[in-house]
Amino acid sequence: MAIRFAKLVLVIIAAASWVTVAMAQSAATGALAGTITDQSGAVIPHASVRVTNAGTGITRAADTDAGGFYKILSLPPGKYSTVVAATGFKSENFPDVNINVAETRTLNVNMQVGVSGESVTVEGAAAQVQTESATLGSVVGEQTVRGGLG
Repeated sequence: MAIRFAKLVLVIIAAASWVTVAMAQSAATGALAGTITDQSGAVIPHASVRVTNAGTGITRAADTDAGGFYKILSLPPGKYSTVVAATGFKSENFPDVNINVAETRTLNVNMQVGVSGESVTVEGAAAQVQTESATLGSVVGEQTVRGGLG
């Protein structure tokens, strides 16, 4: 009986440590989400949203659902180039989208009617407000870490 109890305790401890590791790994990433609309405010289903990490070159993509909503999860923190494309609309380019740890960055896009191949590059910075959850996170620089150690 004691051996069965000990095995059960070991299984519970192993499961708990796996959950802790999984949570720690997911907390080290962020996400990008938003809604794609046209100039009249109507949603655009099946638009393509593609993000490329400027530091690593890693690319992720998602399509909008029937409500024009998209969400790209598990993005390592960093600066991303984001391209939104849809049939019958000019592509929208956002060269400097910052993704932070444990945050979901909102990027809503209002697309302009145009010919495929035309593009609009948005240079202005969008507000750095995370509205998807109450979770807080921040990126800590090496200088801050080193300054706290010594």
